[in-house]
Parts: sequence; structure tokens; C-alpha cells
Amino acid sequence: MRYLILSVTTLLIACGPHYTEEEVAGAGERLRELYFQSDYERGRLEGLSWANARPDAFEPRAWYVAHLARFGLPDSAVENAKAMLRMDESSPWGWFALAASFNRYQTRDAYRAEEAIDASRRVLEHDPTNPYFLWLHAEALRHYDHDTTAINFLDSLPAELRGLPILLARRGEALFYLSYRQRDPAKKDEAQEAFARARSADSMILEAYNRAGEFLVRDRRIDEALPLLQRAAMLSDAPAVHDDLWYATQGRNDLSEEEKRDTIEADIRSIIASRGELPRTLRRSAGMLGELGMDADRQALEERVLELYPTGLDAEWIHVSRNRDLRRAFYDSRGEDGTVDSTVRRELIDGLMEFVARPHHHQRSLKGEAYQNLFTVVRDDSTISDDDFYEIVVGMVEHQDLNPHIVYPEGAIALAERRTHFDGAEQIARMGFDASKRLVDELETQGRFDTEGEYQRTLHNYSAMMSDALGWVYFNQDRFDDAERELVEALEFNPSNIKARHHLGQLYETRARIAADGTGGGALRSEREYLDSAEEQYMRGVMVEGRGTNPNEAALEALYETRQGTADGYETYRANIEEIDRQRRREKVLDRRIANPTPVVAFALEDLDGSVVSWSDLEGAVVVINFWNTSCGPCVAEMPELQQLHDRYESDPSVVVLTMSDDLNEEDVRNWMDANGYDFPVLMDDGYMSRVGIHAYPTTWFIGGEGRISFTKIGWSDALNEEFGWRIEALRDGGSD
Repeated sequence: MRYLILSVTTLLIACGPHYTEEEVAGAGERLRELYFQSDYERGRLEGLSWANARPDAFEPRAWYVAHLARFGLPDSAVENAKAMLRMDESSPWGWFALAASFNRYQTRDAYRAEEAIDASRRVLEHDPTNPYFLWLHAEALRHYDHDTTAINFLDSLPAELRGLPILLARRGEALFYLSYRQRDPAKKDEAQEAFARARSADSMILEAYNRAGEFLVRDRRIDEALPLLQRAAMLSDAPAVHDDLWYATQGRNDLSEEEKRDTIEADIRSIIASRGELPRTLRRSAGMLGELGMDADRQALEERVLELYPTGLDAEWIHVSRNRDLRRAFYDSRGEDGTVDSTVRRELIDGLMEFVARPHHHQRSLKGEAYQNLFTVVRDDSTISDDDFYEIVVGMVEHQDLNPHIVYPEGAIALAERRTHFDGAEQIARMGFDASKRLVDELETQGRFDTEGEYQRTLHNYSAMMSDALGWVYFNQDRFDDAERELVEALEFNPSNIKARHHLGQLYETRARIAADGTGGGALRSEREYLDSAEEQYMRGVMVEGRGTNPNEAALEALYETRQGTADGYETYRANIEEIDRQRRREKVLDRRIANPTPVVAFALEDLDGSVVSWSDLEGAVVVINFWNTSCGPCVAEMPELQQLHDRYESDPSVVVLTMSDDLNEEDVRNWMDANGYDFPVLMDDGYMSRVGIHAYPTTWFIGGEGRISFTKIGWSDALNEEFGWRIEALRDGGSD
């Protein structure tokens, strides 16, 4: 098939300093019309001429910025919006531009959700009845998963505003996404009803056809979607609109495969004829041709983009797409023994290296993706020099936006295992703590966590990855004390981290060898004690269920064979490790009973109900007191099991489980307890904790019937209900302290 490729007719608005206000308003209306036709490509080109000629024409410039953001250039959009605000912070259009930019801005380094909403609120302050200002605020709310908030906002508007077509369409979109999160089919029907009302009010409103049709396609309701998408394609020749029609056509049951291809081909030919050599049009058309199996035609259109717009965003995406194809071919070529096609591997490496070497990248996340793929492919390649590998790791962590909790620890570990650039590896691991916290905080601002405990668990999981990486960097430098400290801390953060279990086991095996041959290196325990510790780590590691290969499995089997001198009996041993581990942990817990227990300092403190609880009321019982506060991550993480422990002994008068919080605001604690569904007793500290020397959280006392502290546990417990129960039963069964 030969395509008619026309020269693009540049729709430049004549520029000059003498434009009238009517002409400025007309330009703003034109760019707004293009935006709601999803024609961000033309909008970017036409808006650029206005931004250059009349940067003070704020309304056209604001719509130009909105086009930039939707076109995939959020950095440029934010720069333009901020430039507008520097010129005149009082104009609503500068804030409009900023909100539109942040609505499409995603990066690990910035918290854009609330900024988008705040900017759109500022816009509304200027005119709370402007339909486009209202639409923007609803978009800001909806875009960050606040669909319910967006719907409530739209429903709160006066009837004459609530019924505007663009706001009805916005409500339909919010309802649709809400239906998925709530798994409520009725919300989908309500969404389609909102789109239908918008179409009834304005038969030319593209979004009410296009989005409604797109959502029907997602639900495989192709017959219902087609008339809507065909109407949308008549309203706009933008490739984003025709994309949806093409995919719907592929799902038709009334056409043969050849008829589907011919129908899509004809539409592609039509929009290329009407739009000329616009890069986005060519690239999207090429992508669909590729899906139809017309690779030669796809290649021809892509090469045209690369020839005409070699430094543009669409050229960047073509390189990314080709590298992704090579990456799939690379993994598909893997044999059962792990070998890969050397030719495909070389092509992939060359393609990725060429991409990261481009002088300009429009989307830094794509550069980060390329670096991460390079890292994966060459990680175990000894032919890559240490300096080149270090540059790849640095590029990966600097540009990879979405997975800091992966790229930082994996980069540091890989450098450590190559035994190179240790200072850089340590710095990368340390930087990972802040980067992963920024990611978790970003997710929190988007409402991704239902409870504080969920937020804390995610943060601890990521922190465990960083501590594990840092510990492994130290281990490979033979800094064993530092390594042990970090690896133990990793398991304090997340006892289910199988890599940290394996790394700590490796450390203990190394120290066992040092203890055995007497070479020093800080061997503070006997060979047997170190091997026992290694075995414990591997055992705990293999009990964690997860995806992929668990390195503790092979390590445990090898250690068993080393210690026993044979592999005989391993299967029986492996089948019973949970009970073996349980018995060993129980012995260790009970061995830490305090030889000379100290008496409890008396107290009289109010609980959350205002009742006074005195130590004298508790004497004679076995008492557990957990010291904590709501800002302590490890405290929060163990609260579900503490609640289980309380429930377990609540009806037993011989055992009392309570907690003491040093939070300053009692109401905050009460609200936190209610939000998480906890009802264990909480006493509010009056300085008692400081008087008795409690400075680490969580700390737990286990007090026998004679009022003496027989066990103290500092730090969180991953098996709290079980291990606290052992201490309680030992005190109850053992009689006196």
C-alpha cells in the first residue's frame, strides 16, 4: 500500500504586537477547541506561535500549555506555566496552566497531586462559575484517584452549571473509574447515562462520544461502542480519537480479518491525507499498521518521522518501541540453560546505548527505562568494564522515575558484587532511603493507603531493601560489623525480606570460616554459633513464600550437607523446619529471661476512656505493657498482632495486656485506634516512660505475678502473638519471678 503523504500546512496565527483583544480571544477559543477535539498535536504547533509572539496573551498560552502536557511534554508545560506566573501571579490563566501541567506530571521527585488541586482551587477563586475552571478542578481531583471527591464536587454545583456538557462528561469519566475501584457495575451504567446526557445537550461534544465508546470497548461491548466512536472520528481527525476506533474495529465479529484490515487502512489513509506529515499522526498510524502485521508500511512511516523530526518526542518513542521489541526478542531467545542469542543481545545493547547517548530526551523516565534495561542485560557481563557499568548504574538511578525501591538497592548490590566503586555503591544505597520515602509519600498523597499501618509497612519494606543493599556493600568490603548491623536492621524493617536473610546467612558462614581458621576478622563467637545463626537465617528465609527463586533454599541445603557431611536426611529435615525453627526461637526467647528481675515502678494513669488504671490494681497478674506512639513505624507495624494477643487473653483474669502511649494529643490516639479498629487498652503517659528509662520504641515489659519485670523486648516482633505468648505462659506456669 502506498500512502499519500502531504506537506503539513502550518496553521500559524499571524504574530505581531498589534493584535486586538478580539483576536487574542479568538486564538484562545481556537486552542480550547483543539484541546477538546483531543488534537494536542495541532494545538501544540498553533499554540507555540502564540507563545512566541504574544507571551502576555495568557488565555491562549494557558491552552497551549495544556496541549504540551497532554502531548507528553510535562516539563516544558511546567516551565511555561511558571513563566506565566512570574509575569503575573494574579492571572487565573497562569494557575490554570500550572494545574493542567501537574495533572500530567509524574515523577518520583515531586508531589504533584496536591499541587494540581491547589492550583485549580486558585483558578476557581477568580471565577467559580467559569465552566472550564470547574472542569479543570474536577479533572485535578479525578486524575489522582479522588473520583468520589470529583463527583461530589460536580454534584454540589448549581443545576445550571451541573448540566453543562463538559461537566457531565467529566462526571461520566469519574464514575467509570470509580466503578472499577469499587467493582460496582451500576456506576458504569451511571457513567454512560452521564455521557448520554452530555450528548443530548451538545451533539458536538467529542468527549461524550469518544470516552463513552472507549469505556464500552474495555467492557467488550463493541456493538454499542462502534456508533459512538465512529461519530467521534467524524468530529475530529486527531489520531488519539481514531486509535479507539481502530481497536474497536479489531474487536468486531461481523467482519473478516481482511475486512477489518481494509477498514482500518482506509481510515489511516484518510487521516494522513487530512493531517499531512504531522509526527504524532505518522507514528500512531505506524503503530496500528504494525499491529495489523504490515511491518514494511509501519517501518516506512517510522523512518519518515525519524527523517523529518529526528530530535522530537515521537522519534524518541519510535526508538523506545524498537528497543522494547528487541528486549522481547532477547528474552524470547533464552534457552533452558539461560543462554541467549548473542546477535539479538548485541543489537539490544547497541540500541539502548544509542538511545541514552541522544543529546536530548523529552521524557527522562524513558531514559531511565533504557538504563534499567541496559543494567539488566549487562549485569553479569564481565566484558563490560567496571567504569562503564558504574555509569550505567548511575544513569539508572538518576533517571528511573517509577521504581526507586528497585533500582537503588539492585544497583548498589551489583556494584558490590563486582567489588568495584564501593564509595559510589554506598552512596547509592543511602540515597535510596530518601528516594523510596518520596515515592511512598507520593502514594500516600494520592490516597493509595487505607491505613497508617499500610503506609508504614510499605515504607519499612522499602527501607529493608536499602539496608540490605548497604549491608551487602559493607560485606563485600569485609566490613563485617557494619554489614551485620545493616542486615539485622533490614530484618527489623521487614522480617520477610528473603535477600536480607540470605545475605545475613552468608555473613555468618563467612565469620564461621574465620573463627575456624583463626584468621581474625572480628570472629566474636565460635564456628558452631555462627553456623547456627546462618542456619537460622536460611530456615526463616525458606519459610517466606514469594515469586522467583529463593536463594535460601540452595544455601540451606548446602549448609546442611556441610554440617552433616552428607545430604542424607535433608528432605526430612526440610519438611520439619517450621517446627525446628519454632522450637529454637522458643528456647532463645525463654533463655533471655532476666536473672534478677526488677520491681515495677508504680503508676496511676488515665486510659482513653478517662478511667484511672493504677499499678496496684494489676498486682498478682501476669502483665504485658507495650510502650509506643503513633509516629513509631515499628510500633504501628506490630499492632495487628498486639490486638490478637489482647483478644487471646481478654477473658483471662490472670493475664493483662495493655499499652502506654507518649503521644501528646489523646484525641489523635483515640482517632487512630478507631480508624484501625483496635480496642486494646491505652494508657496516656504523664512522664512515667521517661522516669523509668523507656527511650526506644516499641519496648515491651513482661511482668510476673510478684510485680517484677522478667522479660524486656526492645524493637518490633514479626511473630509477636506467638513469642509474647511464650513469655506470658512461662511466667504464669513458672509461678514466682
